[in-house]
Amino acid sequence: MNIRILHVSDLHIEKKNVNDIRIVRDALFQDLSKFESTFNMSPDLLFFSGDLMNKGENSKDEFLLADSVFIKPLLKQTKLSSNLLFMVPG
Repeated sequence: MNIRILHVSDLHIEKKNVNDIRIVRDALFQDLSKFESTFNMSPDLLFFSGDLMNKGENSKDEFLLADSVFIKPLLKQTKLSSNLLFMVPG
């Protein structure tokens, strides 16, 4: 049995870099789509390690921002449920 893992890390999200995060996210989604169509494969598990938020000074707001801008769209793109997402803080 093969398990395919998508590992992303160090988003460092904060309000001032949301547009940059969206650019990187969209490029990642394009690559994932190409990979899936070329190899007929998609990730089985999603790992996020490192710094989700930049400094954590406004941790609740930054987490909600990361969740809405990156995490939920990534789960939707990969068609994975949140129980297949593993997060290891940095």
